[in-house]
Amino acid sequence: TLAENEIRLRVDKLGLTANNKFYMDFGEQPSFHFNAAYPTGDETLVNIPAWGLATVIESNVPEVPVGQTYRGFLQLADTIQFPVTPSENRGFNVVRD
Repeated sequence: TLAENEIRLRVDKLGLTANNKFYMDFGEQPSFHFNAAYPTGDETLVNIPAWGLATVIESNVPEVPVGQTYRGFLQLADTIQFPVTPSENRGFNVVRD
């Protein structure tokens, strides 16, 4: 079940390249913060992000419709779920604490 302002995406494609190793190695550097994109809750673990495509499969945000495809920095998973706010650029911004 989704909470208020949450969406669930099905990850369709991910691009894994040497960049992903860079994200892992430099993810905590002050000018990058890649590891903050998908925190694990355990500072000894890293969830390496990758650029990819994902389709909305559930949404509690009217401006982010089911069936819409988005590209972005994604988690290495089959599905991902998080709270968002609509963006003026036909997308959304992930809400982080």
